Amino acid sequence: MKPLPPVEWTDLPMDRLLELETLAPGQFRNIPNDSNRNGRSYGGHSIAIALQAASRTVPADRPASMLQFMFLKGVLPGVPVDYQVTSLQDGKRFSSRHIRALQNGQAVLDAHATFARPAPADRLAHADAPPADLPGPQASVRVTDLPPASAAALEGLGSYSFAEKSCIEFRLPRPEQLAAPGGCNRFEFWMRARSLPADDLHGQSVGLAYLSDWWINFPSLSAHIAGLQRSGDAIYVASLNHSIWFHRHHDPREWMLLACDSPRAVGGRGLALAAVYDAQGGRVATISQECLMAARLDA
Repeated sequence: MKPLPPVEWTDLPMDRLLELETLAPGQFRNIPNDSNRNGRSYGGHSIAIALQAASRTVPADRPASMLQFMFLKGVLPGVPVDYQVTSLQDGKRFSSRHIRALQNGQAVLDAHATFARPAPADRLAHADAPPADLPGPQASVRVTDLPPASAAALEGLGSYSFAEKSCIEFRLPRPEQLAAPGGCNRFEFWMRARSLPADDLHGQSVGLAYLSDWWINFPSLSAHIAGLQRSGDAIYVASLNHSIWFHRHHDPREWMLLACDSPRAVGGRGLALAAVYDAQGGRVATISQECLMAARLDA
């Protein structure tokens, strides 16, 4: 197995990571400093900043209801990124925004976000139930305390997988899934934020967006780690696109269960879906992501 360099996550709280300077109406700047193992900024940072920039242009009583996001180019840590927000709609209930970001004059992301004035939660509503019989977060395992067999199954992902960010708390209710023969295309984990960019509806949505890129694509990778380990290659992983549907308000400082699965991977592109539940079993969000998977030298 070719070794990967260790990743030293920043110890900054989320409000410092997601600081946003206003340059002009609809124009904002952030300096990313959230490097991942590919030498690029953590994808959740870009997702959260895009949503935060759009949130600055809508009323405080319209929290995010949807974000669709395209990663166009890896974001370099330490280099300013400029965000341009364009208003597409401001209706009686919904506001829609387009977000585009440039770094060194090149487009690095493109996104659309929708914000909605909340309606009564019981209006035309239904929801599924979370997976049954899972240990709660306090009885689940930290990624830094994995059993040897589970830890060995992750070697192809490099040290990124064993690092825990200071602003994220992360637990595995069934760590044996990591070492399942043939991989596991269904996977659950508990997660919560240790801090937020702001303690309001927008800040809580942005906090959830920051968390939404964390481990979600593991079910896409799982079936292919062993084969790459046998070949001696590490896995190169890059997010291609990402969507979040915010079904109802949730403070991400409270525990959330993410039930993830990967229904399809083909040509090195894996699709992952995640249902997000609060600790009481209510579904609060849905996430989807397509990622690129390749032997590291072939990417």
